[in-house]
Amino acid sequence: DKPFALIMQLGGTHYPYGFDQAHAKFQPYLDLDRGINYASQTDLDLLRNRYLNSAHQVDSGIGQVLQALRDRGMYERTAVVVVSDHGSVGYRKTIRPHDILESVGLLRYLDSGPAPSRRVDWAHTRAFPVGTCHIYVNLRGRDPDGIVEPSDRMGVVQEIIHALQQGFLDP
Repeated sequence: DKPFALIMQLGGTHYPYGFDQAHAKFQPYLDLDRGINYASQTDLDLLRNRYLNSAHQVDSGIGQVLQALRDRGMYERTAVVVVSDHGSVGYRKTIRPHDILESVGLLRYLDSGPAPSRRVDWAHTRAFPVGTCHIYVNLRGRDPDGIVEPSDRMGVVQEIIHALQQGFLDP
């Protein structure tokens, strides 16, 4: 009757989107041996099917774990939490955290042009994205050019949350 904890990492939904043939429900799918042309809509559709097959396998694996818990009478006393390592959602809409943070004054640049090639004005930047999934507070004492006092960190975090909530609205 002791609580049960299980942590599993299911990485199938990461490129190269591996799956067993038993889970190849979405046909046709991309054969990685021939490579991929990212400019080809056909290749992108085939890659999407490859991803969906890998997601199908991961979903099936989660189902097997839940069934095993039921079979052993452990399901009712087990908390099952499924999380993503990136928090990403589909790719029907592109979100640019750089633009969102810049629009509210949390991120400033020294020059113009596309965000990835611009130089950050660290003396006036309170928050900055790394990739598309992580945003950091430019913290004094931790970051080389940090300007946000540790005591002000949570206030900046709240500003980031508010900016992202507004930026993610889909009109």
